[in-house]
Amino acid sequence: MGQDEVSTWDGVTLRSTYSDKVIEGRDKLADAARDGDWSTVLDLLEAHPGWINSGRVGGSSWYAPLHQVAWHGADADIAHRLVAYGAWRTLRTAQGERAVDIADRLGHHHLLVPLTPVVYHPLPAETLRSIQRHFHLLIHDRPTI
Repeated sequence: MGQDEVSTWDGVTLRSTYSDKVIEGRDKLADAARDGDWSTVLDLLEAHPGWINSGRVGGSSWYAPLHQVAWHGADADIAHRLVAYGAWRTLRTAQGERAVDIADRLGHHHLLVPLTPVVYHPLPAETLRSIQRHFHLLIHDRPTI
């Protein structure tokens, strides 16, 4: 996925929603990122670029590959490559941390620049909270198919 393309979050959190083949692939991605196996992560994302902002389906941490880069203190080149694939630097874990927050907390200062979100259109904090509340209501109240 190129820098000019838009990445998406699939919004699906139930394992039963996916085929066994997709679950197997997503688990392999989550395992490789958890283990710091960046060549496998990059190979899987080359084949499935839409998985860039995905964690383990049904997982509790909500860690996506970029969060694992921060946790491991991986080389900055890996962070840059994932961002180029479309990784969201603003994506939060279940604990509310962005990748940059994890890197900072763990002392991986070489990752702070590539993981710091770039704000192109700043909005007041209350406006962002309001938008977030509306999205949460939409996601939580949407009917199942």
